[in-house]
Formats: sequence, C-alpha cells, structure tokens
Amino acid sequence: MTIEDKFEKNRPTLEWLRTIVHGELSTSPAIVEFVHSVKSRIKSKDHLVEKVERKNGGGRNITEENLFSEVTDLVGVRVLILFPQHFKNIHAFIKYMVESKKWKFIEDPIAYTWDDDLRKFFDSVGIKNTEPKDSKETLYTSVHYVIKIDNNEDDAPCCEIQVRTLLEEVFGEIDHKINYPKRCDDDVMRNLLKTLSKHVASGVKLSETILMHKDHIERME
Repeated sequence: MTIEDKFEKNRPTLEWLRTIVHGELSTSPAIVEFVHSVKSRIKSKDHLVEKVERKNGGGRNITEENLFSEVTDLVGVRVLILFPQHFKNIHAFIKYMVESKKWKFIEDPIAYTWDDDLRKFFDSVGIKNTEPKDSKETLYTSVHYVIKIDNNEDDAPCCEIQVRTLLEEVFGEIDHKINYPKRCDDDVMRNLLKTLSKHVASGVKLSETILMHKDHIERME
C-alpha cells in the first residue's frame, strides 16, 4: 500500500475527525462567545505527497506505516478570535477536553510569535513559546495544538488545531500565498512582509486596548 492509498482508504476517518473537532470548537457554550469563526480542512493528496517528498528529502523517513504519526496535520482546524485576551479562554477549553479524556495531546501546545509582550502573555497562561532563535523566522502569532480523540488507537490520525486572531489570519493568508509551498527568498519581499507583520501586530495590540477600555466603561456604568 502506498502513502496515497492509505490516505484515500482513511479519508472517511479523517472527515469524521474534522467534523468532531470543528463541531466542538464552533458550538461549545463554554467558548462560543470568544470564537469569531472556525475553519477546517483535510490536507489535499497533492499537498501531502509534496510534503512527504520534501521531508524525506531532508532526512525524514515517512512511509505508509508511520504516516499518521509523522504527518500530524492531515486534519487541520483553525479557530479565529478577535482579541488576543481570548487565547486563554480557548486554551482553557482545549485543556478541559484533554483533562476530561475526550481528547489527548500528542504534542505540548506551543505558541509561535516574535512579539515579546505576547511571549510573556503565553508564559502566564501556561503555553510554551518557541525558542527566540526560531521565532525570528515567525512573522505571525499562532498557538498550535496536536490532538487525537482520546479513545482512538495509536495509529489513528491526529488533528492540528491552530488558534490566532482574525488580524493575524489576514497576514497568514498573504504570507501563505507568497511562501507556500516554496519559500520566497527575495529580500524585498521579506522586508515587505516584515513591515506588514508589524502593522498587524500593532492592530492586535490596539484591539486589546479597545476591549480593555470597553470593559472599563462597563464597570463604571
């Protein structure tokens, strides 16, 4: 059986996993007020083949036998929030799902960001940050989780959950268009994306201040 064959054979399982995780994150009463929207997808076969070839060319050994343990983003769910303060609400919900044994972590949750203030915020919430040397190449802010449905067998596929603000999603879509599947090495493009990233970060911080001021106004009424 080839990697493509295993992928196609397990497509119903991947769709089931996508539906379950998407549904929990988009309709749960515990977080519905903090979620702007939820997107989900199953990786296309062409993108899977390209990724496996690229990873194997870099020294990995991804086969049909270890496909589900080596490629953890066959199912992807993205949660979009308006305000950075709400990262902690989504994180608390995902931890609850793990602690109640509905889901299980396959990897520790990790935050990708280049912003020092957000790094401190994620530390305070209990989310591990990437090392500074790695985050220099990260122009967006996003928290990533890799989970399985808890009672799944060891060889079951994983789901990657990404949480980011709506403003960061706009930047991420632009960056993805430029740098995926092949990274653009043009220095001018790199600097343009860095400039856009800084403007987005300023917008995220301003949105944080707006929400804090709204809360202050309501407390004073």
